[in-house]
Amino acid sequence: MKIKILCMFVVAVVFSYFLELINFPANWLLGSLIVGMVFSLTWGNFNIHRNVFKGGLVLLGSSFGISLSLSFFSMLAGYTLPMIVMMVLILGAFVLVTFIMYKNSNLDLPTAIYCCIPGGASEVIGSSKDAGADESTVAAYHSLRIVMFVLLIPIILGVSIPTPPPTDFLLAFQSIQWQAIPFIIFILGISFYLDKISPIPLGILFIGMIVSFVINITFNLHMEFQLIPIIGQIILGTLVGQKLTRVALKNIRAAGPIIIICLVIFLAISFLIAFIFSMMSGLNYSVSLLATVPAGAAEMSSTAFALNLDPTTIVAIHTVRVITIFLLLPFIRMFTLKHVPEKQCVT
Repeated sequence: MKIKILCMFVVAVVFSYFLELINFPANWLLGSLIVGMVFSLTWGNFNIHRNVFKGGLVLLGSSFGISLSLSFFSMLAGYTLPMIVMMVLILGAFVLVTFIMYKNSNLDLPTAIYCCIPGGASEVIGSSKDAGADESTVAAYHSLRIVMFVLLIPIILGVSIPTPPPTDFLLAFQSIQWQAIPFIIFILGISFYLDKISPIPLGILFIGMIVSFVINITFNLHMEFQLIPIIGQIILGTLVGQKLTRVALKNIRAAGPIIIICLVIFLAISFLIAFIFSMMSGLNYSVSLLATVPAGAAEMSSTAFALNLDPTTIVAIHTVRVITIFLLLPFIRMFTLKHVPEKQCVT
C-alpha cells in the first residue's frame, strides 16, 4: 500500500510538471487532482491519514500568511455587508436546490438537505447520519461537488484571464530558504494544536495562515515560500481526487441524474452570486467567484495562488461561510428530525 501511495504522489508531481510545461492553468492542483482520481478509480481509495491532508492545508496557509499585512484585516471588515448578502443568497440557493432534489428524486428530505448544504463537507457528512440522512449518499454527493467544482472553476478562470508565468519546480526547489524550515515545522505544530482545541471549525488552512502571519511579523523573517505552496497543492489535489471512489459513483448513479442537475444549478447560481458580490465589494469578478463558490477554501485559494489572484481574501471569506454553516447545522438537524414529513411512496 505504501508503495502505491508513493507512486501516486510521484506520478502527480510528474504529470503536474508536464501540465506546467504546456502552461496549463492551476497545473499543480489540477494535475494532482486528475492523478488522484485515476488512482482511486483503478486501485481504489488508499485511506491516507487525515493529518496528511491537514498538513498540506497548513503548508498552503503558511505561504499565504507570509504575504499578509495588518491592513488586510481592516480591509476585510469593509466586506461585512457583501458577505452578509452573499450568505443570504447562498442559503437561498441551498433551499432551492434542496427542494428540486427532494421533489425529483427518491431521496428522503434529510438526505436531500444534507446533500445540498453548501460547504463544510466534513462536518456535514459527520452529522448527517444522526440527522436521519443516508450518510453514504451525502458523502458521495459532497465528494462529487468538490471534485467537479475544483476541476471546472480553475479551467473556466484559466481560459478567461491571463495565465501567469508557470512556477518552475526545480527553480523553486533551488531557491528555498533552508533557514525557514524550522519555522515551517513550528507553524505546523502550532496549527495542528490550535485546530485540535478549536471549538468551531475555523479550518486549519486559516489557522496556518494566521500563525505564519504572526510569526513572520514577530520575527521580521521576510520569508518567501515558492516550493511550499507547490507541495501543498500536490497533497491537496491528490487527496481531493481520491474522494471520487467507485462506491461514490455507484451511490450517485443510484440517486439518478438529478444529482448532476442540482450541482449544475448550484454552479450556475454561484456565478450570479459572485457577480453581485463583486459589484458590492469592488473585488475583481474572478476573486469574487473563488471567494463565494461553495467548493472549499483550500481548493479555491490554491486556484487563486496558481492564477496570481488573492488567496488570503478568499480564505477569509470562505472561513466566514464555513463558520456560518457550522453554526446553522444544529438548527438544520433539529428541523430534519422533528419537522420533516415522511415522503409518500409512489406505487
